[in-house]
Amino acid sequence: VASLLRKDWDGWVKATFPWALFSVAILGTGILMGGAWAYESLSFGGFWAWDPVENMSFVPWLMVVAGLHMLLVYRYTKHSLVSTYLFFILGFGFVLYSTFLTRSGILGDTSVHAFTDLGMTGQLLIYMAFFIVVGITLLIIRVAKKQLPVVQKEEELWSREFWMFIGSLILLLSAVQMTFTTSIPVWNKIFGINIAPPEKVIAHYNSIQIWIGIIAALLTGFAQYLTYRSGKLPSTFKWASYSLLGSIVLSLGIAYGMDISYTQQYNIDLSKISDSLFIKFPFISPYFIFLVASMYAILGNLGYLLLVLKGNLRLSGGSVAHFGFGVFLVGVLISQGKQQVISQNIQGIDFGKEFNNDDKRDNILLLRDSTLTMGDYQVTYTATKEEKPNTLYLVNYIRKNKSGETVENFVLEPNAQVNPKMGLLANPDTKHYLTKDVFTHVTSLPDNRNLKDTSLVAELAVNDTFATRTALIVFDSINPAPNLPADFSKEGKLVVGIHLQVKSEDKKTYTTQPIFVIDLANGNEVSSLPGAVDEMGITAEVLKIDPKSKKVTLNIREQEKPADFIILKAIVFPYINLVWLGGILTFLGTFISMYRRSREAKTVVA
Repeated sequence: VASLLRKDWDGWVKATFPWALFSVAILGTGILMGGAWAYESLSFGGFWAWDPVENMSFVPWLMVVAGLHMLLVYRYTKHSLVSTYLFFILGFGFVLYSTFLTRSGILGDTSVHAFTDLGMTGQLLIYMAFFIVVGITLLIIRVAKKQLPVVQKEEELWSREFWMFIGSLILLLSAVQMTFTTSIPVWNKIFGINIAPPEKVIAHYNSIQIWIGIIAALLTGFAQYLTYRSGKLPSTFKWASYSLLGSIVLSLGIAYGMDISYTQQYNIDLSKISDSLFIKFPFISPYFIFLVASMYAILGNLGYLLLVLKGNLRLSGGSVAHFGFGVFLVGVLISQGKQQVISQNIQGIDFGKEFNNDDKRDNILLLRDSTLTMGDYQVTYTATKEEKPNTLYLVNYIRKNKSGETVENFVLEPNAQVNPKMGLLANPDTKHYLTKDVFTHVTSLPDNRNLKDTSLVAELAVNDTFATRTALIVFDSINPAPNLPADFSKEGKLVVGIHLQVKSEDKKTYTTQPIFVIDLANGNEVSSLPGAVDEMGITAEVLKIDPKSKKVTLNIREQEKPADFIILKAIVFPYINLVWLGGILTFLGTFISMYRRSREAKTVVA
């Protein structure tokens, strides 16, 4: 905006470079940290779910990345100045629009974050409108008055600036698609319509964004081999071709080695389209093309760094960032495409209407101390651990070899709490390996808030048995000299102990002895000292003893036993560390470029 106000078309460029790179690095690092936090702390099972908050953090980053590349084009060719201004203005504008969407409450019904109006809607609208209107108006005025420098010669088809411009347009299309769908509640409110957001959100975005990812990855692989202001292919372009060939071969090897079924991943009903070209040639699947493009981003940039730049680290920022981008894409494709839900409900248990068909298939019921097989593991829910307000559920994983020997044993501690307003709030726990993660989270718990006690009266003779809901109670014998509490005065009283055996459903036997008391000094007043089996929540009290029939009348109170089980979901994510490694390399490369450009800017000032 300062450049447009001062009509300074060149002086701002070098000074802007390091700050544009800084913005790319910081926004991108924030997104990566958000994905890592979601993966480690949230229960939807992944690092990205195309939620409105995720989308609207991604869009400004795309715009600044596009603006950065256009700034580079303008510096070397004087092309694309208007595009440079437009992308940077939109970058900041989308930061403000994203803030409005996530803080005005308008997405309260479509975002899992369920934002409510924080009372800032008016301020946000004014703030957003001011900066966007000022920036766009200034740009329109300068363009209308033909004050911006224009290069008459069009970009050559095989020039670097042409394909960088195409890449920036692709990023713009990505941002437009995400913003349009995410903003459906806004369109409904502005135009008084009622468009429903897509039912299958992930499939909706993936079906479009996968092609954008393919094009972006291919462009990062070959555009750098081209030269500015020239339509001739340089001699080094042969390495771009070799890299593409190597990417295809490696992708075929990865697909074969990991047994990747692209038709299955693309959710295609083979019975309906068995004669289609796609089924005859499954490697034209978008997933395979995506894998080839991602590998090309890796090999193309690695080749450029080693063979063209000769390993010059000072100039390596762009190659390192694009190399990391390719690693990131491969990690996304494999970790998500080959993820394996190991908590398969092979018993066919119906968990209730709160679970859809997919959830019923992919969740498993674990009773306390019961063991079930999940994938390569024997899994047991062993105990709980209180860490207020959460409860940790200890799940023991054991993996054995073919000889039955234990080769691995670890405990995961997913936690959960039942919130009166928000329902179940669960956080996963994950076992990290170099080549995979085992991700576990609790999806449902028993509701033990309204447990009820039962009270039963039984008349028993010696050796009689009485059944409750969870136990068998046997009248074993009468004890005329029972043990009494230390503070109990026996003087003037007749005491009799009733010895009971209490047998649980799991064959355990407990004993208890309620005591019948007759206070001779107080007119034979009758009372009782209850006997309890705390492990089973059973209390017995003697109401009377009939000396003639030698029968005892007992009042047996039984607490409703709380259900002790968890329903959990467990997923194995292969090679997910490539996601984090790729993100780190991308932003490392950005910081390398930022350092180089900041040194250049200081030199210019000096």
